[in-house]
Amino acid sequence: MINKRNWLLTFILTAFVSGLAPMIFADPGVGKPAPGLVITELGGRPFDLSAEQGKVVIVDYWAYWCPPCRAEMSEIDKFYGLYSSKGVEVIAVSVDGTHDRKSVTKAMQNYSFPAAMMIDAKVNGFGEPDVLPTTYIVDTKGKIAAEFRSGKPKVTEQLLDNVITPLLPEQPSQ
Repeated sequence: MINKRNWLLTFILTAFVSGLAPMIFADPGVGKPAPGLVITELGGRPFDLSAEQGKVVIVDYWAYWCPPCRAEMSEIDKFYGLYSSKGVEVIAVSVDGTHDRKSVTKAMQNYSFPAAMMIDAKVNGFGEPDVLPTTYIVDTKGKIAAEFRSGKPKVTEQLLDNVITPLLPEQPSQ
């Protein structure tokens, strides 16, 4: 009979040997390559973070019932409206459960960027966030350029401008 300690050690060893460790023990830190994220958007379109290379991507984990999340999403939406044509993409990943799909869909009617539900992810190398909101900025080469957790600092249009604008590809002169 395996006791709890031996079971945990066996599980961890198996995870590392089988290559599951990055998915189970996700630590997507700044400067590291962004983990995989393959998810179906609420509208049914597929989203694959690796296919977005060449763009700056905001990956925002949120919940419909989370006021700080919704406040940050309003700021992200303002920024997205100004920069979506310049190489910025957003995916808002709701951590809500299946029974909340209608509430999530209704909440997203206020925003112009796509969203998905974490439960619909085929791959979520970021793992489940331990605090909300959690926002990652992925640069044009697929590395994490910034991470904002639980409103520290608060994500605003100005903060996004300061962090993302230097990461954007050069725009041709008109």
